[in-house]
Amino acid sequence: MARLDRLLRPALHLIPPIALVALVAMLWTRGCGDDPPAPPPPPPVPADLGADEQATVALFERASPSVVHVAALELVRNPFSGDGSAAEVPHGTGTGFIWDAAGHVVTNCHVVTQFDGRGNAVAKFDTCVIAFADKSTRRAKVIGRAPSYDLAVLEFTEQGPLPPPLDIGTSAGLRVGQKTFVIGNPFALDQTLTTGIISGLNRQITSLTGRPIFDVIQTDAAINLGNSGGPVLSSQGKVIGIATQILSPSGGSAGIAFAIPADLARRIVPDMIRRGGDYERPMVGVRLAPDDMAERNGIDGLLVGSVVPGSPAAEAGMTGVQITRDGAMVPGDVILSADGVRFRMADDLHRFLDTRDAGADIVLRVRRGEDERDVRIRLGAGW
Repeated sequence: MARLDRLLRPALHLIPPIALVALVAMLWTRGCGDDPPAPPPPPPVPADLGADEQATVALFERASPSVVHVAALELVRNPFSGDGSAAEVPHGTGTGFIWDAAGHVVTNCHVVTQFDGRGNAVAKFDTCVIAFADKSTRRAKVIGRAPSYDLAVLEFTEQGPLPPPLDIGTSAGLRVGQKTFVIGNPFALDQTLTTGIISGLNRQITSLTGRPIFDVIQTDAAINLGNSGGPVLSSQGKVIGIATQILSPSGGSAGIAFAIPADLARRIVPDMIRRGGDYERPMVGVRLAPDDMAERNGIDGLLVGSVVPGSPAAEAGMTGVQITRDGAMVPGDVILSADGVRFRMADDLHRFLDTRDAGADIVLRVRRGEDERDVRIRLGAGW
């Protein structure tokens, strides 16, 4: 199947410069420490609306106060001062939502981190300004990142009342055709609601680090610049996914958008909150050769292309492909299985690792030449 990596673009969180200027002006005039007052009760839903419209209006009014605007702040030299002083300016914005009663905010990792085209983080923005539905603001800090799953967790650094957390649902048992509701801040138009359906399930996309994300939800609800990190809700108002990427040659909404499944977030986010740090992704420490290379050479299993120095695989003595002087390829180790789970494709290993934790012991069944052996390793921690 042809890969769509080059067409998959993050739902970019950058907004037009005029909007950035407006946001800076808002932060300057309002201050970043304003506590949001208790929101007034929503007006009653007009009785002349249809039942479906009434349900949509009620869902938005119930959920929208818990959806926030996230502005990542970058410390830059002030060009208007002669003393070389620095100032905080928004690097870009996205959407987030209240995750739990403690007030943690979940958003996309790419909202608070800048990556290059090779999966390396070139800038991390640890301080953010959170804007609430009533336009009040409060500062927060990033306490955890999981770039391989495009998730990040923020924690408020200023006290005050908070909207209630959204109800985190499950992505298990979803059906194509179910309604979806997305609340976010596309093009700096805060508190925007778009609707659609689940148009596909079990999709696979590529994360910022080049690692696959499995079981992704596809929706035709419009997701645009600034929607990153916003909740994708079911008709019951439960979070079933988190907006992350769009498929679009032009960069605008083409009706094909992807959301991180809620069940994945339910596993990753609490871990970051508990440790107060980045998610430790389990890793073996091998770079696998492409599946088609193994197939062309008649290899049944995962061909190890190279071994990361100092990794668990290196400590276990595993080896990768060697190239002779005349250009011939000499295969190294071939991974057949782990803990009895048979591998056919590289994605099989990634799926297996998604079920394990860093620091766990596993047993790899490895073939080198005509010999097979078991290799016991302790999984390392990656980003």
